Amino acid sequence: MEIGDRKGLEFDFETRLGLTIQMMDIQTRIDDGQLGRLAQKLSKTITEHCTLVEGALDVVCALKPYFKLGLLSNYPSSMVVRHTLKEFIDLRYFDAMVISADIGVVKPFKQSFDTVVNRLGVKPCNILFVGDDLTNDMLGAKNIGMKTAWLCQSGQSEEYDFVDIYLESILDLPNKLRNKN
Repeated sequence: MEIGDRKGLEFDFETRLGLTIQMMDIQTRIDDGQLGRLAQKLSKTITEHCTLVEGALDVVCALKPYFKLGLLSNYPSSMVVRHTLKEFIDLRYFDAMVISADIGVVKPFKQSFDTVVNRLGVKPCNILFVGDDLTNDMLGAKNIGMKTAWLCQSGQSEEYDFVDIYLESILDLPNKLRNKN
């Protein structure tokens, strides 16, 4: 199966791992049972070794009393995303959690953004999408009418008309929001 056959559609974790192994041209034959066990082990390892972006919990706690919070993640395993997040934060902080593995579509495709908009019950123009990827996050969000806040790489100086707020650190977000009002 070619990855290009399903443009915009998400693969499940096991399928993506199988395709990665295939693309690496590994000569060892891996049957479905072995692939499943390998995917489970890799999922567990990823979950155990993830760290939270510095300040993310503080920002979520600061914003939650004033805003609905949503999460839109491109990841082929919702279990990995949910288990990893649970290690750091109470998932009840999020009014909507949309993971590409659950909906079958990845960012920047419109359907992924529409899903989070529908689950939040807020018009796109009233949503600030915070992300670190110019194409998947910023362009995808702007294309459906959201405001955007880009967590840019240190030293990034180029400006883009589809980015409304530039963040050097996630910790800058509450102050930037206060200054906008």
